[in-house]
Formats: sequence, structure tokens, C-alpha cells
Amino acid sequence: MDPGSVILVDDREIIARLVPDAFMTAGHALGGLLDGFSALERIKRRPPDFLVPDCNMPGLSGVQLLHIVRESSQLQSLPVLLLTGRESDERIVRYEGANAYLRKPFDAVRLVGNAEAMMSGGKAWT
Repeated sequence: MDPGSVILVDDREIIARLVPDAFMTAGHALGGLLDGFSALERIKRRPPDFLVPDCNMPGLSGVQLLHIVRESSQLQSLPVLLLTGRESDERIVRYEGANAYLRKPFDAVRLVGNAEAMMSGGKAWT
């Protein structure tokens, strides 16, 4: 698959340190941000091919960021996989508008595989 640009948004620095290697090994450019407001500014300036926000962050949560993305005519088709610490969040896909979700802790290689499937127009296999 052609390399794509990915934005990962998580307020925990450990996630931002662990995930980039898996995306870069697969040939993708990854930007890691620690909050939803910074991600929103970055997305508006230069939309990525894929967005991975954490559901629960202080300030602008991943779910709130997702709502803003889905309301934008320029961004509404952006594939979004939400990260969650909750036991089950199928409602995220059904009601919030995410393409998929992945429960923490997660395997970075699995995250990359899901991202690649969605960026190529397929469905996630979370």
C-alpha cells in the first residue's frame, strides 16, 4: 500500500513513544500530538490520511474531535479509529461516527494494519 500520513492524538506520552515506530516501519508518516486542540489545528491546516485520537483526553476529547471532523464537509470522509480504555465501545462506531475503535492496551502492529485497511478503502478488522 502507498504510504499515508497519520495523526495520533493521545495525552499519554508513552503511547506517543510506542506507536510511531510501527507506522514508520510500515512506511507511513506519523505525527503525534498530546491534545485535541493541537490536533484540530493541524488537521485543518493539512488533513492526514488517517486519524487516531484517544476517546478521553482533557480539553477537547477524541469523541469531540471526531464530531468536529464529521461536521466538516472537507473532513467528514477522513477515516478515524478511536482508542479507548473502556471495556466495550461499540457505540463509538454506531453513534459517534468513528470507522472503528481499538481498546487499550493495544498492539501497535494491529493498529497499523487497521489503519492500512481503512486508508485503502476497506474496513477495520480490530
